[in-house]
Amino acid sequence: MLNGEIALVTGASRGIGAAIAERLGRDGARVIGTATTAEGAARITESLAGCGGRGVVLDVTNQESIDAVIADIRKTTAEDFPMITFAAPDDLNQELRDWIDEVLA
Repeated sequence: MLNGEIALVTGASRGIGAAIAERLGRDGARVIGTATTAEGAARITESLAGCGGRGVVLDVTNQESIDAVIADIRKTTAEDFPMITFAAPDDLNQELRDWIDEVLA
């Protein structure tokens, strides 16, 4: 269905974010799920192993962390991100919101 399209899911280690990540993975997306800890990222990688997804550590309130995750994704693909799904706090970094708007435009 999603044929390998990238889906960046923040907050994917539990709750709504985890459910979204798992569903997108089942539907064919290459899911990159984020967590605030290495342990959470490892759990995401384990849960998405069957669909080729992986977990990464991301602090959505830290611009350096955001830049590092985006740069890491860009190293593995030249594609734009056709799908970004959110499970994040209301005070999400404005620059990340702007980047998302740019990607979706």
